[in-house]
Amino acid sequence: MTSKIFEISLISMILSSIVLAIFSVLYCWRRYNPRYLRSFLIYAVVNMGENVLTLFVRSLVAPAQNLYTLFEMLYFSYFLGEISAQKKPRYTVWLFGVAYAALYIFFAIKKDLTKAIGLLVVIESFLLCIGCMLYFRELMLKPVIIELSREPSLWMVIGILFYFAMVIPSIFISTFFSFKSERALAQATYSINNYAQVINTVLFLKGMTCSRKRSSELPYGSSS
Repeated sequence: MTSKIFEISLISMILSSIVLAIFSVLYCWRRYNPRYLRSFLIYAVVNMGENVLTLFVRSLVAPAQNLYTLFEMLYFSYFLGEISAQKKPRYTVWLFGVAYAALYIFFAIKKDLTKAIGLLVVIESFLLCIGCMLYFRELMLKPVIIELSREPSLWMVIGILFYFAMVIPSIFISTFFSFKSERALAQATYSINNYAQVINTVLFLKGMTCSRKRSSELPYGSSS
């Protein structure tokens, strides 16, 4: 039963990444979109490629996930920096990305990357959650009233925050069951991560499809 839960979650995650990539091709490239949204196509395609590749080539699961973790951290650091209207939060999240890359390289040089990937994912999740909270703080302090329901960055940051907030407990709980030699429970618990990515995809889709051309204003924190 637990293995079935994991298989369903894995298939759901892969299918959602394919849908996300397709919608990104349809929506993100539009010239009137802010730069951060146009760049999202890169993330969506890489995300789909990593999921599909690891499904068909099992020997590449570990190296692909290791590289993807670094890409994910660097991309979302850039993304959160792009939607920030103020320099301080922008430079803070970019610093997070640089510091994370240095830590990643350190473990790669020591040849302990695979063993340390769980820790690196937790650190990544923690830093990106902070980056999301910086965005919400800036949004609440913004003096100009904007139509939040039409703001792509809002929905996408909610998606980022939700996903990485769910990653942290799923890793800790699955690790706990692994230490107790409950591999089936550990795998089933880690499926939380896969289901979280499905919900995350829905929020991303909402964000990219609510974007519209504006004649007198650009979306919050955007640059052409």
